[in-house]
Amino acid sequence: MAASLEQLSSLLDEMELKHHVEEEKGMIVASFGMKKYQDKGGNRTLLVFLHTEENGEFLKVVAPRVYQYMNGPHKLAVLQTCLMICWRTKMLQYEYDDTDGEIRAVIEFPLEDAELTRR
Repeated sequence: MAASLEQLSSLLDEMELKHHVEEEKGMIVASFGMKKYQDKGGNRTLLVFLHTEENGEFLKVVAPRVYQYMNGPHKLAVLQTCLMICWRTKMLQYEYDDTDGEIRAVIEFPLEDAELTRR
């Protein structure tokens, strides 16, 4: 059973997560306040984009600009850490844009004919 944006939106509504559907872009945008940063006086928000691909048989969750590190003395250590996290986790991947230093987190779910549930 393929997943749709409407189905994803309904599941996010059940979980009382703020989001909005951008049908023209084929995605849902959700945002989460990051309490750790709010306690320090900052107001950092994590954006998450949810895309359905391959006629709803594939779900991709992208968190853009999770980190940003263009050039500096610790670039090798930052990129090595991202690769180690990818190696040690089952589904999390990091992507690095060398033009602006953006590091984004990506999780891909192949649904194929499985039903998408809240769990």
